[in-house]
Amino acid sequence: VLREYKLRLHYCIVSWRKPYRGALKCNTYGFSRGNPGESAYALCLRNDIGDIVYVEAERLGIKTNTEVETIAIIRASGIARQIISEITLWRQTH
Repeated sequence: VLREYKLRLHYCIVSWRKPYRGALKCNTYGFSRGNPGESAYALCLRNDIGDIVYVEAERLGIKTNTEVETIAIIRASGIARQIISEITLWRQTH
């Protein structure tokens, strides 16, 4: 059976670029099992030299993918405002 199995690989190149000087970059990931379904998000804020400034993850219960991504972006914006007053926030989501 396994001899007949043909493995299909899917890949993509993922790169990360530093934000401009004085800015923060936020990477978010929101997901749900089903749409809607059990969901959670994760976020990571990095400064202009690539150091991690803040990381957070949370389960959110039953939500859609769009709701979860939106919650992550709003949460990241609020945290970024607490870290520095005048910021340029870059957002990257998958």
